[in-house]
Amino acid sequence: MDNFKVMDNVGLLLILFLCSAHTTQSLNGEQVLELHDIGLPGRSNIHFGPKYTVHIIDVLTNGDLTFHCKSKDTDLGKINATSGEDYHFSFYENIFGRTLFFCGFAHNQQRQSFDVFDGALKMRCVDCYWRVRDDGFYFSDDGISYLKQYSWIG
Repeated sequence: MDNFKVMDNVGLLLILFLCSAHTTQSLNGEQVLELHDIGLPGRSNIHFGPKYTVHIIDVLTNGDLTFHCKSKDTDLGKINATSGEDYHFSFYENIFGRTLFFCGFAHNQQRQSFDVFDGALKMRCVDCYWRVRDDGFYFSDDGISYLKQYSWIG
């Protein structure tokens, strides 16, 4: 009888978990791209862990920034950013906790590509900030203190 109670409670929790839903709203008219990258077909409303946000902030002083970001399952498309713009996207990790987003960047005749979110970064930030400058790419886990990570190639 006690085993039945334990199974019944576990079953109830599982049903509640699978039926949970997530809704999002745009605050102050700001558009936020929210992805549910969890690897369960037909169950995009289920998520595990925190919602991560990657910010790519263009602070270039000359020329335009073009970049293309994607994960294994999600292609965010080509973005043409302007100086001063904070492009950001939000997502939940996949069920295995291995979500990775990488971006390829182009500015004038220079290029660079790298992972903007991976397993190592998730240990450092929930809001991850990348500032794109004329001399390279700077990372911050708080949006205040930045440290150079990559230089432009070319």
